[in-house]
Amino acid sequence: MMAVSHFRINIRFVLAVVFTLASLTLLGWGLWPYGRSVRTQTIRPSDMQLPASSAGAAAGIPETRLLKLEYPTTIRVKDADVVRLTLDVDEQGGLAAGVIPNAYDDYTVLAEARLDMTGMGVLPLEAVSEPMQPGKSVVFLWNVRPAAEGDYPGTVWLFLHFVPKKGGADMRVPLSAQGIEIGSNSFFGMVPGPVRWLGVVGIFISALLGLPYVAKVLGWLFTHLKR
Repeated sequence: MMAVSHFRINIRFVLAVVFTLASLTLLGWGLWPYGRSVRTQTIRPSDMQLPASSAGAAAGIPETRLLKLEYPTTIRVKDADVVRLTLDVDEQGGLAAGVIPNAYDDYTVLAEARLDMTGMGVLPLEAVSEPMQPGKSVVFLWNVRPAAEGDYPGTVWLFLHFVPKKGGADMRVPLSAQGIEIGSNSFFGMVPGPVRWLGVVGIFISALLGLPYVAKVLGWLFTHLKR
């Protein structure tokens, strides 16, 4: 009888360990943060100038900017993450005030961005415009969600849109076109939702199986600490 009881205890212990390891593996895959790629690019005043005309010097943005692109390198299938594009003011870059006419005086300036990525769910799909103001940052966000495993190449576009305050034709100046690629994977064909739930259920089962052993360990510790 003792041998049979000892055998059953060992089997229960082994099952508790197996469920714990399997559950942690599932939860680890389902909850592990995504790796991210970050790129930074300096945008100088000369890059943000309108084409020169016979009327005089071309107007432009007189402040140096820093363009920062952040995106996940891999996303789990059916999961979602964010692509972020930020156009910051470069405090160390200096100003070109007085060198070129200030476009803010005569134009409403809009930063316009778009993310093109075939096969990937992208929101928003259309180009998005945000007003540019002196000394202020501009941020664009896209929600991306892959429907299947694979590698998804794409391009993040950024333009400046100059709208004359006194009427006239709008003008667009291209600032950046950056290629990106986001990979997507699954857990042996399973998507993150069910994988996470299986991990939670497995942890619960392993806790039930291992409870007697945890109680014994705690009792042993309590007895020795009391002594």
